[in-house]
Amino acid sequence: MKVALHTISYGGFWGQKVLSVEEIIGKAKAFGYDGIEIVAKRPHASPLEWTREKCLPVRDLLAKSGMTCFAVAGYTDFTNPGTEFRDKELLYLREAIRMTKDLGCKILRVFAGGMGALREGVNNRVAREKAIEQLKAAVPWAADAGITLALQNHPPVTNCPEDVLEIIEGVGSPVLQAVIDAPLFADVSEDTVVAGVKLLGKRIVHVHTSDYVLRPSNPYPVPGGSIRGFATRYVPLGEGCLPFAAYVKALHDVGFQGALAYEMCSFLPGGGSEANLDKIAKAALATTRKWIADAAKGGKKAKK
Repeated sequence: MKVALHTISYGGFWGQKVLSVEEIIGKAKAFGYDGIEIVAKRPHASPLEWTREKCLPVRDLLAKSGMTCFAVAGYTDFTNPGTEFRDKELLYLREAIRMTKDLGCKILRVFAGGMGALREGVNNRVAREKAIEQLKAAVPWAADAGITLALQNHPPVTNCPEDVLEIIEGVGSPVLQAVIDAPLFADVSEDTVVAGVKLLGKRIVHVHTSDYVLRPSNPYPVPGGSIRGFATRYVPLGEGCLPFAAYVKALHDVGFQGALAYEMCSFLPGGGSEANLDKIAKAALATTRKWIADAAKGGKKAKK
């Protein structure tokens, strides 16, 4: 298994220092990462702006640096019932496929339903049906470009590995595979995470890593009373509640040989300065390398 640094980590979305893709390639190389995952939106690689002429120098920089672009992170939402909006999603996806090829990358991550709440009148079943329909339309473009579309579990539509598998089987093409992001499972217990890896198995072509702790939040109303909820607070990799040693061991056991991409995709202790992000990224690499080495040795499963 390889280790990648996700460019979203220096994208500024949660107050972080913003760096260019070229700067992140240099930084990832210096830290010892095997490569990167590139965000397919501004301020990084928007398909609107990243023409072939823009992509080729970045592709050359990766090659000269001995680095790999393991995945391009696309941002799609197929749940809007309006035909014109669904056409716009397909236009974005077609351009993202083109850009992924121009960057010399083989995997394009896709979402079924974006990252927000479901629209009024759209439930999870309808959302998955719409995603299947849209992805079927995109499969020929990806096949022609030699690109694998990789569906990631992410609320609100794909909340668990079973949701991802339902859509993959509904599309029924080897062009569509899976990105697994265990921190986003509805249940992150060790047994559930390991079972999710086993369920998707050989379909997993790319992996995301991040970590968090659960903190009590204010009660929220439900019929007949209220329930105290929990809020996630992201922390450096290995310091939270995710069972990563077991996660990586399960990936090893199903034969996964792709990249684990670390993403600093929320507010982190210490803030978003470049120095703090660098420190956390370096530590994440060392931690991930240890998990990979332990998994290869057939080490005993542990919480961390």
